Amino acid sequence: MILQRDLPMQYISWSGMARKRVLRSLESDFELINVAQSCLTWDALHHQHQKVEALTLFSDKNRLFHHSISGQFQELQILLERFVEEQNSERQRYSNYTHQRLHFQSLLQVPDATGTIEFSLIDTIAGWMEEEGNNYSMGVELIRATEVLKAIEKCIQAFWSYIKTDNTKSVWKYKGIWRSRPPLQDPQDLQLLYTVTKALHKKGVMMKDVEGKKRCCLRRKVKAVESEDEQRNVVMFATIELKLVGMVLGMSLVSTSQLKWCQHKLDNLEFGQGKVWRGTMIQCMFPSS
Repeated sequence: MILQRDLPMQYISWSGMARKRVLRSLESDFELINVAQSCLTWDALHHQHQKVEALTLFSDKNRLFHHSISGQFQELQILLERFVEEQNSERQRYSNYTHQRLHFQSLLQVPDATGTIEFSLIDTIAGWMEEEGNNYSMGVELIRATEVLKAIEKCIQAFWSYIKTDNTKSVWKYKGIWRSRPPLQDPQDLQLLYTVTKALHKKGVMMKDVEGKKRCCLRRKVKAVESEDEQRNVVMFATIELKLVGMVLGMSLVSTSQLKWCQHKLDNLEFGQGKVWRGTMIQCMFPSS
């Protein structure tokens, strides 16, 4: 039997260092998986919201979904809420995510709101069946696009609660004491990292100002120009994206494409007159590397 004291000091030191490197590598991989999946989930959720919202604005009375679509978003909402309730504060964030994902395979997997049918088409089919002397029945329950939109918005609220529990903080600051090595895959991205981090800090301050003025307006019962629900969604969506950008910058290693994704999200947010607007830039999905 070989005892540790019998091994050369150089071998023991190398073994310990190797073990630490492996653990750091695994932590970095799990960290990327957690952050990337959160960002991808948001991109997918936001896309589904935009798609269904467009139907409610232009053709809600004529477009119907199968009722199971709403149920799928409700299932995701329940999984997100359950994660928040059962999160173990003693574990790191990525450990919690890995543990929960083993039990709930569909965690952070966003349903696709497809398969709409025109209401007028139902009447047409029913007319054909009556002409043939048959009774017509869809055999399924259909719901309007507004109901699906409500389910998606509740899911987004649950997602916001989910990412709020992430306490990842950027270990690199654009001012003050510099790290010995910024978390960059490409050292040439130092200026881009500086620009993105500075923009995140600036727009984070602006967001706090918007939220403060919003509370004042509510207290004074000032009637907003935009609908209250619309502005509430814009504020929540912007807050989610600021949080996700902070999570990306908090990773131990950030790639060029990931920094550009962060820059895209920040450039899409505009502030003024105590309000926030989200631009109409083409949405880009979070890159894997």
